[in-house]
Parts: sequence; structure tokens; C-alpha cells
Amino acid sequence: TIQYGTLTDDDGTPTFALGVRNPDGDAPDDLTFQRGDKIEFRLVNVSNRTLTTGNEHKFNLQLQTETGWEEVRGTTDDADRLPYTDIGIGQPPGEGFTWSFELSESGLLAGHPHEDDLTICPDLQPGRYRFAYWGVPDGHLAAQFDYTD
Repeated sequence: TIQYGTLTDDDGTPTFALGVRNPDGDAPDDLTFQRGDKIEFRLVNVSNRTLTTGNEHKFNLQLQTETGWEEVRGTTDDADRLPYTDIGIGQPPGEGFTWSFELSESGLLAGHPHEDDLTICPDLQPGRYRFAYWGVPDGHLAAQFDYTD
């Protein structure tokens, strides 16, 4: 299942929050970005105890289409799946991950351990996108934004 904003445990207690922002601080409530803009996603443990996540590379970048959400990153060869480690990372309260990207085809892949095996396909196009992190317990945590060319 995919949750937006805040993930809760079985008791309804918030565990992790995921947000999106413009790191340049131009308009914190405006979630519309253009080609070349910087975008930042921040996952934070909002509980009062240390919680475990997977590694920081367990995310999808998806475009909303008429048929549903489609991953915009794909492999450049015939490999069906890319390997990811199955390690647990302890996240103390207030800690987590931050991902920063330039909104361009090369900027969305820069620094990823599989950068040479990935491509953006099709090229970025205007629409609603979401960043979904799948390294949290019990599902995915996502944040949405709009992209204009």
C-alpha cells in the first residue's frame, strides 16, 4: 500500500513522514517545478524511538498516466531487476534520508549506484509525479509534485 505524507504503525502512531520541497525556498507551498529546478525529498522518523528503514536507494519516481502510475526510470539493457541490498538502517527520532535532484533526465539519475544502468524513459513531460520510498515497513511512503516544461 502507498501512504502519502505520514506512515503510521498498527496502533495508528506516526512512524515516518515524507515531504517534498524546493530547497531554494522560493515558495514552500508551491509543489510545481520546472525543468532544471532543484527538488528535495525528506524522510524523517517522527516517532519517539529508533525505527528501521532499508537503504536510501529504494525509491521509485513515477508519472501519473491514464493507466495509472508508471515508473520513469528503466534499465538500459535487458536486465529485469537491479540488485539492492536488504539491509536495515536504524533511524533515530528526527533522523532519516534526504534526496536532492535536478529536474532533468541526467539530474534524476546522478549519484544513483545504478546510474549507468538506468535511463529516463520517456523524457520528462508535464504532469503529476510522485516519489515513492519502499524501504519503510508495511508499504510505500510517497510525496507528489507537478512538473511543467
